[in-house]
Amino acid sequence: TDRLGVLAPVLAPGQRVNVWVDVDTGVSGWEVSGAGTRALVLLSPEVYRGFSGEGQALRQLAGSNWEGALPSVRAKLKWQSELDAAALAKELDRPVADVEAALAVLGSRGLVGFDATRGVYFHRELPFDLHQVETLQPRLKAARALVSDGKVRVDGAQREAVVEGSDVQHRVRLLEDGDRCTCRWFAKHQGQRGPCKHILAARILFEGDTDTEQR
Repeated sequence: TDRLGVLAPVLAPGQRVNVWVDVDTGVSGWEVSGAGTRALVLLSPEVYRGFSGEGQALRQLAGSNWEGALPSVRAKLKWQSELDAAALAKELDRPVADVEAALAVLGSRGLVGFDATRGVYFHRELPFDLHQVETLQPRLKAARALVSDGKVRVDGAQREAVVEGSDVQHRVRLLEDGDRCTCRWFAKHQGQRGPCKHILAARILFEGDTDTEQR
């Protein structure tokens, strides 16, 4: 595509090009490497779709398991080129899943990056307003409002909930192989653009969210 033109200035004979594609989201990664350098470009599925609107990190932001681990994980950031979640979890005596969630949240705040070619986080800091990252996510804000307004209830079955819409009730199922919702957003995108606000609300209800509870 035309967007790959940004790699043209770094292409030279003898360099290697690696391509990765996520079949579920349509995101692709294009890496040019050689002579001790690497250039990586990530492309969203369509030109009009920016990564900020894809919502892939919303599921972790909606949970609460990262909150207890976040301060201690952030304290361990010392400009490392590679952050090993398992090693950090062992050092901090916390579950690996909690540390991984904390790293994902730190990534959303611009405090760590993710090396897609090696599959690891690394420490670097971007000039973000750290207090605004989660609050500027409209789906997450809407989900917390649904919970605060009492519009989400457990539906008897394990990890199932009913979420009140404007004129209809949506049924949500939180599953290991992918969450499901009966709303139009989910029917259209099938999770490729992150969870809908109803799934986020259900996760907040089941997993707990101190920000919501304090509202």
